[in-house]
Amino acid sequence: MKKAILLSLLPFTAMAASTSIKGMGNYQDWDLVCDNTGTCRMAGYQDESSDPVSILFTRAAGENAAVEGKFTILPFGEADRDVQVGQDIEIWLNGKSLGKVKHISDDAPDKLTEEQTK
Repeated sequence: MKKAILLSLLPFTAMAASTSIKGMGNYQDWDLVCDNTGTCRMAGYQDESSDPVSILFTRAAGENAAVEGKFTILPFGEADRDVQVGQDIEIWLNGKSLGKVKHISDDAPDKLTEEQTK
């Protein structure tokens, strides 16, 4: 069974820009924070229709720093969970598929590929 996770969020290309954001704030559905080392994090969350989901993008300081993406899903409970460990999950962001990620563990975030963070 194919499972799709819908995230109605801002495209994360803003995170890849070399312009730094100082401090913290919000932009549309994203929470943004940059620390004193120049590392910035951008977090977004699911629509209200499914298990709690978050996606976190982290970009270290530096003009050529790569963006790291992590995907976390927190099932409500075993009886009514939508996603099982080992299942492929298709991630949708602003109506565009980012592809699939395998849900490895309920205890740690699943990593997005480099292609999924562009």
